[in-house]
Parts: sequence; C-alpha cells; structure tokens
Amino acid sequence: MKILADEEFRKDPTWRLKAEGCVSLASLEFERLFGIKFVIKKFADWSSNNSVHSIETLAEELDATADKENVDILLAFTTQEYPEPGLFGYSLFNEGIVLLKFIEDGPRMVRAIKHELGHQFGGVHVADPDSVMDYFVQGESFDSLNMRAIFFNRERRFNTVDFPLPKKSRLKAIELYEKVCSAIRMSPSRENSGQQRQASIRAVLGENGRRDLFYLDDAYILLAQLYLEAKAYDKVLETCRAAQKFNPRNIETKNLMGIAFRRTGEIDRAIEDYKNILEEKPRHPRVLYNLGIAYSKKGDPEAALSAYKKAIELKPNFAEAHNNLGEIYIRLGRIEGAEKELQTAIDLCPEFPLAHSNMAEAYCRQKAYDKALAEAQKAVAMNPELPDAYNIIGNIFHQQGKTDEAIKEYYKALALDPNYEKAYFNLGICCLDRDQRSEAKKNFLKALEINKYFAEAHAGLGTCLLRENLADGAIAEIELAQTLGLGTAKTHINLSTAYLQKGSIDRAAAEAKTALELDPGMAMAYNNLGIAYAKQGRFKEAMGQFSKAIESDPKDKNALLNMGNLYFQAGTLDQALGYYLKADESFPGDGPLLNNIAVIYFRKGEYGLSWEYVKKAQSAGFEVHSDFLVELKKKIKGNIFLS
Repeated sequence: MKILADEEFRKDPTWRLKAEGCVSLASLEFERLFGIKFVIKKFADWSSNNSVHSIETLAEELDATADKENVDILLAFTTQEYPEPGLFGYSLFNEGIVLLKFIEDGPRMVRAIKHELGHQFGGVHVADPDSVMDYFVQGESFDSLNMRAIFFNRERRFNTVDFPLPKKSRLKAIELYEKVCSAIRMSPSRENSGQQRQASIRAVLGENGRRDLFYLDDAYILLAQLYLEAKAYDKVLETCRAAQKFNPRNIETKNLMGIAFRRTGEIDRAIEDYKNILEEKPRHPRVLYNLGIAYSKKGDPEAALSAYKKAIELKPNFAEAHNNLGEIYIRLGRIEGAEKELQTAIDLCPEFPLAHSNMAEAYCRQKAYDKALAEAQKAVAMNPELPDAYNIIGNIFHQQGKTDEAIKEYYKALALDPNYEKAYFNLGICCLDRDQRSEAKKNFLKALEINKYFAEAHAGLGTCLLRENLADGAIAEIELAQTLGLGTAKTHINLSTAYLQKGSIDRAAAEAKTALELDPGMAMAYNNLGIAYAKQGRFKEAMGQFSKAIESDPKDKNALLNMGNLYFQAGTLDQALGYYLKADESFPGDGPLLNNIAVIYFRKGEYGLSWEYVKKAQSAGFEVHSDFLVELKKKIKGNIFLS
C-alpha cells in the first residue's frame, strides 16, 4: 500500500511512525487470519480540501485525482474536523482506496483500519457489536461470515477497471453474500432493542444521518454488483430494492438499478434514474459516466460526449470515461481524438483490455493492421473472455479481404456473449460482401432485436433494401441511422444511391457532396455525383467527377464503366474501349461489360474479337441480343470463328 497524509496530519512530526504502527498491527491480524500481509511501499503528501464537509466527499475527491503508482491499496489519513461527528472512515472497494480520520486512541485506530481493510476484501457491515465489521466498529475480531468473505476474496484484483472478484469465484461469492444478507435481515434494530448508542468510530460505505440499520445496505450493494456481473438483471433490481429498505437514498443503489434498466433495453428509464440522481448530487462522475453510456446506447453521441467530458472534468483519472470518449470519437470518425483519449485510458490503467481493443479499432480505421492486431491481441491476453477483442480481430481480417477468418472471430465473440450486437452486425456485412442479402438481413435484424437504437444495424438493413431496389425503405432506415448518430460518409453515399434509384437527382447530388465533405477521397461519392451530372445533361462535369473517382481508386469498377459509357454515347469508341478493358481487367466476368466490349469491337470492324467477347458474356450468364448475334455472324465470313 501507499500511505498519504494531508497537511493537517503532517503537522505531527511523528505522523509516519504513528501511521506505520497502526497499519503494522492491523497487518499482523490479517496475516494471522487470512494470509494477507500489508506492505507500505511509499509515504506521500496530499492536500485535503478544507471546504469539504464530509469524509465521503473528501474520499471521492481523493479518488478523482489519486495516483496509486501501481500499489494495491491507497490508504490516506486526515485530521480534518467535519460537521458529521463520529464518521471516521470511508472505503472505495472497487478502486482500492481508503480514507481515515486519524485519532490518538491507538486501539480504536487499529480497529478502524482493520474495518476498512476488511471492506477492501469484501467485508461488509453487520449488526454485531462483537465484530470489528459492526457499523460502530466496537468489536475486536471479525465475525464468522466476514471471515469467510475476506478469506474468499483474497484473490481479488487491484488496479483494474473490471469488477475486482474473478469470474471463477462469482457463483460462490453470490451464495456467500446471500447468506450475509439473510443474516442481516434477521438482525434486530438497535432502536428497537433499546441498546444505547456508544460514541465510537463509525467506518461506513453509505451516507450518515439515517436510522441505525441503514449502514447494512452495503452487503446488498455488493451482492447486486455480483448479479450485475452475472447478467442476472432481475436479481440486481430485487437486491437493490431490498437495500433501499435499509437506506432509500443511497446513490449507488439507484445507480446499479439504472445500469440494470439500461442493459435490459429500458434506456429511457435508466436516463431518467441517472438524471434524478444528478439532481441530488450533480457532481457524481460515475453517474455521469453511466448517463453517457445510456445516451450512446440510445444513439445520441453528442449527449454522450457531454456526459463523459463532465465526468472527466470531475475525475481526471477516470480511465473508463476516457475509453468511452475515445469509442465515441471512433464512431464519429474523429480518429486522432480517439487515439488521444484511449492512450490516456491505457496510461491510467495499463491492464485495461477494452481500451486496448478500442485502440485496435482506431488503428484498423487507419488501415494500420499490424498495430491494430497487436493491440487486439493484448486485449485477448488480458481478458480471453472479452468479445470486443475478437470482434475487432474479425474487422481486421475483414478489411484485409479474409472474410472466412473474420466470420470465425465474430462467432467467437458471440460464443462469449450471445447478445453481442456488434458481431451480428459484422456478420451481416460479411453476408452483404457475398451478396447473401437474406442472411445479411437476418443478422442486422438480430442486432436490432438486441438493441433497437443500434444505428449501424439500421444502416446495414438500409443497404440490404438498397440492393433490392427498395429505395424508400432504404432511405427510411439510413436516415434513422443518421438520427441515431451515425453521420458517416458511407450513410450519405448510400442515401445518394437510393435517391438515384428514385430519380431524385438533386437530392442524390446533395448527399454525394456531403459524403465528399466528410471523406474527400471517397471514389463512390465522385461516381454518384458524376451520375447525377450525367442525368442532368452536364456531361463534361460528369466526366470530371468520374475522373476524380478513378484518381481516388484506379480500380473503381463503376467509375471506369461510367466513363466508358459517356465516351461510348459520344461515339468516341477507342476511349470507351480503353475504360471498359480496364474495368474488365480489374473485375472479370461482368456480363453486361463484356457485351459492351463486344459491341465496340463490332463497330470497329474487329469481328473476331467481338465474337470472343460475346462468348465471354454468354459464359458469364448474360443474354446477348439476338439481332446483334445475327448481324455479327453475317460479318464473320464462312463462320470461321464460330464455335
């Protein structure tokens, strides 16, 4: 651990000896009972905010800026006076942070340290005056249930953004904390038993000012977190409601319920819950962070960005918020900003697999595939059960043209999380690549069944409809995707194509221009703009746009064909043939293209070559016009070339 002392405590020249002595005595007890030893790696100063009126708020401020320097536990001491008498400690279980008010009564101070370190290993409050985990910290020893909990949680992790208890222990932990909660439900209220309150140390996880038993909600909160990890959302809500009977105003209970509502698709209800919490406590970074997730799920990236930025403003070392901010930037195509935020998240928490996975996505968008794969593999090594990492590996393979390998990775992601909508979306994209529109639709609809606000899946469904020449349906889905925050160049170019299908030429041109504003190198946008100009009779401008498309992508089949078509219509056969042959070289086997080449050779009097391309067109399944075949055969003397 690392020991911090604020300016008030440091006025005592012997503060280090006093802190070290109390921690050593507590460590001896933990080592004897649980095999856990606390080693002080460093002493450091910190400045406590004298304007803060509660030790809970002071602990939260410490958490917002603290640098743990890779130790497991940060233990901070203060000697500030607070308007809330008797509250001497506060413990942040997930973060590995403890704040204590130092008092000169050595035995009581050691009990307080034992109590808070007990919380760090899953210990919870009990209504037992003989237990050190009693909420008045009157006992000297740990009660039997807390002994089991602490011994069980010796394998907890520190310095991670994930829930500290390993997955393999989850079911046993749930069973244990169910027993703890059952024991708490049977605990008599001290108010009812007539037991006199004693002026003693209270080391708590909740807010003060409630009836005696309100501190007992922390066991329920920990149990609810375990159910959340197990994705048992009904149990989360049930457990949180039980906790509220002890402490109706506990913010963490409301926050957990909001997460459960969000994950079960009740996003508006979750947002409402988060807003209600923020009305009571507007400077709560964790709630702002969860509000950002809810807005992102709902398809409002700007509102999500605002929430994440506020959370980071309040808690600059909030690695998860930096990561999610980076993820939003990726979605909006702001890759440079994404890299910056993701690197900050990784610097704050190097063992953050999701941040590495998102960094892989950022590199993938830049086509830096080696760097992307390296980051994704780091994520897998840190957490082999992270579906996001396999999904991004699939994306890397897909962008490299390795569709079969990509599909295998997407199915790995789904094996880990059958409700991972991104993998269904990406499977749909692979099906589109293979022109398997029916299968693509199934995957996009499955993604939308899981998350109706999934903008990318709406856009994918729109693409399917576009390929079926159902322009109105395509426009509706793609515009919905844009409303949900997916304003990419690709959505605009797909709208452009849909409007071309409808014959809405001006709208098609406008969408193509918007796509080019977002992606100036987008060949398809130049091509669509060229088509729009050609339909308006602006042939010279159309040629200019097709030329830009070919410049952006020399193998762009559509641009090569369209340029050839313009020259063909103008009667400039050699130029038309040149573009057609380039298109055939890049994309052989296109029946209509092969037929056009045959027609040009016919008009040029090169009947043998014309017949050769007729046969190629027929082999590709194209039905060559019978009149053309008759005329071509007449021109070939003696049918020498017919076979």
